[in-house]
Amino acid sequence: MTKPLIGFCGLTHLGICSAVAAIAKGFKVVCYDSNDDVVKSLKQGILSIVEPDVANVLERNKKLVTFTNNIKEVTSCDVIYISLDIKTSSNGRSDLGPINELTQKILKNLKKSKILIVLSQVPPGFTRNLFSTKHKIYYQVETLIFGKALERALYPERIIIGGHSPHKCLPEKYLFFLNSFNCPIIHMKYESAELTKIAINLFLLSSLSTTNKMAEICEKINADWHEIMPALRLDKRIGEYAYISPGLGVSGGNLERDLKTISILSSEQNIENTLFTTFKEINDNRKKWVINKLNKIINDKAKRRIGILGLTYKENTHSLKNAASLELIPILENHDVVVYDPAVDVENIFSWCIHAKNIKEVLRGADILIILTPWDQFKDLKLELIRQEMKGDTIIDPFKVFDQNEVKKNKLISHVIGS
Repeated sequence: MTKPLIGFCGLTHLGICSAVAAIAKGFKVVCYDSNDDVVKSLKQGILSIVEPDVANVLERNKKLVTFTNNIKEVTSCDVIYISLDIKTSSNGRSDLGPINELTQKILKNLKKSKILIVLSQVPPGFTRNLFSTKHKIYYQVETLIFGKALERALYPERIIIGGHSPHKCLPEKYLFFLNSFNCPIIHMKYESAELTKIAINLFLLSSLSTTNKMAEICEKINADWHEIMPALRLDKRIGEYAYISPGLGVSGGNLERDLKTISILSSEQNIENTLFTTFKEINDNRKKWVINKLNKIINDKAKRRIGILGLTYKENTHSLKNAASLELIPILENHDVVVYDPAVDVENIFSWCIHAKNIKEVLRGADILIILTPWDQFKDLKLELIRQEMKGDTIIDPFKVFDQNEVKKNKLISHVIGS
């Protein structure tokens, strides 16, 4: 069978990473976006996202990809994905306006023989509302992770498909593409697949919420969560890949969106939702962990020089969505704050801060050092250098970036979540 031509509509994080995975598998791809500037930049090899290996794979396979702002070019593909990231408000509510507009534009130009797949994350019921006997429409669950998006797109554990008639075989061209990923394919109803995506994230959220609450208890009773973690990972019921590393609450928008969606669904169906309210409270509380720790350290009104490494909500991304830095930095205006992040233009976000060009500028003369994002380059820092450059001796290291024995050896004081 001739390889099908694959189309992606919406060139945000999801669309770009999914398209690059398709060309890495050897498929020709047409990528559409209505924004002329986005298309122009991508034609020049300029990416708006930060993801390991995406730029390299795109460069090696650029002959397989076409970027366009002509909707008819992408709707002529055999298999067309709607791959627009769904924006969320600060409380996690999805804005479905752009995807509704994009979908209607596609359907007006879509021939009956073509296959349309919703890859964007939408609430249960969305895809069924699109169904008609004129078109072959499916929903496919995406499980990308910021910072590991291409790896996840290339090597999924399974592919979950929602359809109008899950007992029927998938279209041949769509199945040919899916089989290139060499993993199980699970076919179910539209609503089941849409809810599966939410269920996955809520199970992750429950692990993170339990972890953060247990880490908080550890800090109160002189236990150490980092000593407990290896024992949990060896339990087969929990496992080595479990989300049990403590952090500064849930950020990034995806888990918050699903928490909001399931809360709305529960309310609409008159289902008690105290569990989900508790998740939100736990994670909101953990976002203030650095602020609370800092308030205990700074118990006077004297101005301090505070060095901050990292702004993004996690490493290997440029996303600041609901990041802890957005809550912390605004309350530090009475201090001299020096900030560095390898993926973010600090000046455009916190213009009043001192914008360091490198890590050493952050360390120099700092009374307190705060690690807000565990980037690899921060992990490689020598504690001897930190001790030498800092004026003070205090490090707030939520993610335990530094070895605590080395911290003590260099006569530094470190504050770690769960210890």
